[in-house]
Amino acid sequence: MGMESEDLPDFVKTGTGPVTVFLLHGGYGGKDYWEPVIARLVAAGIRVVAWDAPGYGLSALPEGFTLDLAAEACVRLIVRMGSACNIVLGHSMGGLIAPRVHQMRPDLVQGVVLSATVASFGHLDSATQEEFIAERVAPLDRGMKLSEAASKLVRSMMGPDAQGADIETVIRVVAQTPTPTFRAAIRAIVKYNADAALAALDKPTLVIAGSVDPIGRPEDMRALAEHLPQARYVCIEGAGHYAWAEKPQEFDHHLIGFVRSVCAR
Repeated sequence: MGMESEDLPDFVKTGTGPVTVFLLHGGYGGKDYWEPVIARLVAAGIRVVAWDAPGYGLSALPEGFTLDLAAEACVRLIVRMGSACNIVLGHSMGGLIAPRVHQMRPDLVQGVVLSATVASFGHLDSATQEEFIAERVAPLDRGMKLSEAASKLVRSMMGPDAQGADIETVIRVVAQTPTPTFRAAIRAIVKYNADAALAALDKPTLVIAGSVDPIGRPEDMRALAEHLPQARYVCIEGAGHYAWAEKPQEFDHHLIGFVRSVCAR
């Protein structure tokens, strides 16, 4: 089957040049919450492609959504839109998808950035899995709108001094997450086992944690980095789950330095 446009998720491409950062958003949100990050990367001379994962934004929700299915869609996107040096940055849910993308097509991926994520949920006991799901889905079951539930939860995952336009952008986009997609994504995240993909991740990897992130906890992300052969771990003080919006200068310093070091090889 040919590479038809309908086979691709919705995306935006900004900037030009041989170095591309692919931005994979988390379980809440979509490509639009990356707008400030995209602007800063392009200003640094880096080409950016940001997607709406299957089910997000204008991308249709496929039947039986899984992270493997999302990774396959991302591979198709990189085949179509990649450049000489491709860095895949996965945030939260995207941080589970990114290593799987590399495992599927290591020839397409020169480096990986894992932001505010975990090694995997799939190996956790079922009670822990169900607790994670319930915390996020129960308010919807009680009739609360996703825009209300998600915004409150997102704020609870941020650091104490998180404020400003970038934060408001995140909250605005998160509030627009389609409810069926959100439900499907939370279950897919919890059921996914990343062990094989992480075992295959032998490319330069930047692991970025926020010091007060309750999801991608610093101690867990440090342990994740220690098991990857070419990983560098950094922790951004005072940041929660959205370090790229909460502490943009610190985040950019680490990200842009990593991209330039990988793509200068």
